Amino acid sequence: MGCKNCSDVTVLTGEAGNGIQTVVDNGDGTFTFFFTDGSTFTTPDFNGSGGAPGAAATIAVGTVTIGPPGTAPSVTNVGTSSAAIFDFVFPIGIGYGKTLWVDDQFGSDVVGEAVRDRIDLPWKSINAAITAASADDTIHVRTGSYTEDIVLKHLVNIYLDEGVIINGEIFDNDPLTSLTDAVTASISGNGVLQDNQTSSACINIVGIGSNIKIRLREIINDGTGIIQSPLDASGVFGESTLLVETDTIRGNTTNYFVTARGKSDCTIIVNQYAETVNTGTNAFAGVDVRGQFEGKMNFKAPRVFIGNGNNANGGRAFSSELDTKADALINFEVDTLINDYDNTAPSLQFGTLNANGDGTYIFKVGNCYSKTRNGLVVGGLHLGTPSDATVVFEGTIFTRDNVAARLYSYAEFDPGTGDVTREPKLKVIFKNSSISRGVDVNANGTTTYDSTTVIQLGNSGFGTNTHGPNSNYLNLEFINTQIIKNFTHDKGISPADPGAQQNGLVSVQGKDNNIYFKGCDIVGGVLSQTVNVYAVQTFDVVNTVNSTNPIEIYFKDTESNKDLFPTYIVQKNIAATGFKFDSGLTTFNYLHSV
Repeated sequence: MGCKNCSDVTVLTGEAGNGIQTVVDNGDGTFTFFFTDGSTFTTPDFNGSGGAPGAAATIAVGTVTIGPPGTAPSVTNVGTSSAAIFDFVFPIGIGYGKTLWVDDQFGSDVVGEAVRDRIDLPWKSINAAITAASADDTIHVRTGSYTEDIVLKHLVNIYLDEGVIINGEIFDNDPLTSLTDAVTASISGNGVLQDNQTSSACINIVGIGSNIKIRLREIINDGTGIIQSPLDASGVFGESTLLVETDTIRGNTTNYFVTARGKSDCTIIVNQYAETVNTGTNAFAGVDVRGQFEGKMNFKAPRVFIGNGNNANGGRAFSSELDTKADALINFEVDTLINDYDNTAPSLQFGTLNANGDGTYIFKVGNCYSKTRNGLVVGGLHLGTPSDATVVFEGTIFTRDNVAARLYSYAEFDPGTGDVTREPKLKVIFKNSSISRGVDVNANGTTTYDSTTVIQLGNSGFGTNTHGPNSNYLNLEFINTQIIKNFTHDKGISPADPGAQQNGLVSVQGKDNNIYFKGCDIVGGVLSQTVNVYAVQTFDVVNTVNSTNPIEIYFKDTESNKDLFPTYIVQKNIAATGFKFDSGLTTFNYLHSV
């Protein structure tokens, strides 16, 4: 029955409950409950007993793959979390495009086993890589020894690591064919090129139009170091360009450091030295131009050493042949030149430095020592053929046993009338130089005589040998130059010197010569015996003092402790001082004494 009127009903309220406010993990297996009434309850330890140790996880290396250039490196676990197996992918790097690698130890020439742009898949031989290369490729050769002849490829360059040794030759064209194609290529790095064949060259450039640049650490060869001979199949010389830079050229015994022919543009830069220890029986010439040379030869080295030999035509540091043409330009620059050639009977037509044929010759030699060779010989091969060369020497020449410079100049005569049909245009200039001669020494090392002439023109002087016809029409100029003869013992003049025993420090033979001395010192010593030594003396021929042909000689600001030969020298002073005789004039010989 419902409550009809419940306003008088009273509802009863129970007591407030006690709830859980927070629970805290004590970290030791128990939990504490905090209740709303402020009371707490801590449970028993819920940690169970320890289980058995689990198995150790493992890690292993799976496959290692070299990716192509530009590939991102990656690591992939192809195993499980407890037994991991990692596969690696490494890129070969960036910048190896258009590169073929060569390694004599790890490479292969089997088709398909060497791959371009893959540092890990190199070729074994340089030539195999050249065959596979294309234009603008670079062949990178790793350290090792490679026994092969290298035939360069057009527009393919080669880089040699430090420690690369090539046992063979370098060609721009296949020597087994008659091709003389134009090849443009370069070799760089620090490799060694050596060839022990006396009949071959380390570098042989024959292509007409070839442009080759080579950088090496050493060139070692028993034969010729470098040949540049652009010659077509019909035997006509053409043009080519060659630049070789090397620290050393050594070992040459048979032929040359370098020889160039035709229209070669040849530059050889030696950073340390070029030397031949022994020239043996061969007519050695360090730098040689021949074969109708009409190009450019630039040779530069801090030191050149020429060894001894028993060939009368050997012992030459530079030599040009008679067929050298008017357009030829030679620059020969050496800081120290030592010629140890010690032949007892060297040929007269050659010296340590030789200028034959036409062309322009610039010799800059800081210190040239020549034992038995003449120092500089100009026109020694002409023997009556006019020369139109211009020869400039700057530096120091010292010769022990022979004249420091011997110069020949010949006109062309009509065989019927004897009239001159062509005068030579030969010009020889010494500037800023010291030209001196020491004491003659016999083969056994003793001194028995002492000749006086330092500069010899034509067939002049006493006790010398005739070479060729009479010299004439020479244009000769000395500028700021010392001409020095040292007398350091009492052995006297050569026994071959006849009669009066007299010579000039500068001995002149021939007519129609133009001779200039400007700002020079001409100094000779004093012998123990009575000898007439003059600053300049003129001769008709060898051993015959000039008696018929007055010779004009031009002087400006020139002094000497020896007077001029008193007869048949017409002194043409081009300044007020002109030639000055000063018996007390001396000079220092600070490089050589014997």
